Amino acid sequence: LVDRMYRGKSSDRELEGLPYQQGEFIAFRLDNKIRKASAQANKLDDVMRELLKQADDAGGTKNFSAQEIAIAFDHYVPGALRQELSKVEDGQVLCDEAFSKLSFYPKECY
Repeated sequence: LVDRMYRGKSSDRELEGLPYQQGEFIAFRLDNKIRKASAQANKLDDVMRELLKQADDAGGTKNFSAQEIAIAFDHYVPGALRQELSKVEDGQVLCDEAFSKLSFYPKECY
C-alpha cells in the first residue's frame, strides 16, 4: 500500500496513517480469531510471548522472517496471518463488524 501511495505521488496525513490503521485492524482480527479458535484460552499476547521467547533463546534479539512469524500464528490459527496479509496485498478493504462504530470505519464497509 505504501509503495502504491508513493508511486502515485499521493500522500497526506490520512494516507500515511493508513498502514498503521490496517495493522491495528489485522491485530484485532487475529486476536479475535485466536480467541474463537481456542474458546478464549489463547490470545494475540500468547503469539507475541512465543516470539519473545524465541528472541530470548536466540540471545535476546532476533530478526524474524515473515515465514517465522506466520509459523508462530499457525500454532494458534493455521493460515490466519497469511489470509489477513493477502487481503491487504490485494487491496481489499478490511471490514469488521466490531469496528462499525468507529469514526474512521471504512465507508466501503457500510
